[in-house]
Amino acid sequence: MKDFLAFAQERRSVRKFSSKSVSDEDIADCLLAASFAPSAGDIQPWEFVVIRDVSVRDAIVSSCEDAGWLSTAPVLVIILLNVHRAVSYHGEEGVLWSRDSVCAAIQNFLLAATSRGLGSCWVASFQSASILEAIGAPDSVLPVAVLPLGFSAQSLIEKDVNPLDQMTFWDVYGQRRSTEDINMEFKNFGELVHKRLSDTKRSLEESPPSFISSLKEKISSWKK
Repeated sequence: MKDFLAFAQERRSVRKFSSKSVSDEDIADCLLAASFAPSAGDIQPWEFVVIRDVSVRDAIVSSCEDAGWLSTAPVLVIILLNVHRAVSYHGEEGVLWSRDSVCAAIQNFLLAATSRGLGSCWVASFQSASILEAIGAPDSVLPVAVLPLGFSAQSLIEKDVNPLDQMTFWDVYGQRRSTEDINMEFKNFGELVHKRLSDTKRSLEESPPSFISSLKEKISSWKK
């Protein structure tokens, strides 16, 4: 079975989907993963609207900016923030905190979709009022994201990430550790990274995703 890092590395933003249907079970699994996200005060301020109806989907697509490709997805999921719940628990600032919580739920959803062999994409550029009208929701909720869900029909390329040693500081901002420092002072850390790379490579070899075959070569090069 693949570990978490393998799914995190496989996740991509998918903008073209096949016509293959998505099961209710897979949808439920993604929503369940989202519902286990952390939230400020554990108020779980998210709500979900699952859309299969073509007319409702078309209205959602029209409410999003430059997102006609959304119409290729068999399922759309609207992620909402319950503003009333957030304000009731935390005051006006609670909307900001709770929005962060909803974003954590979205990430859980995306990773769960990847683990099920599904694709999705975080869409956040839309007309909120039009979204609410399309789904018949009150103004006590706020749309945070539109998430398409389906089987990818696009060629997915390798994702380049910035080097960790350029983004990671130790103890204070701006203080980096050189490779020599890490080897001398953080030998166990280096061994952990090496183990993680090895485990991920082995996981990919056991169940290689077709769209990231080149990733195996990159992992091998990291260990040289």
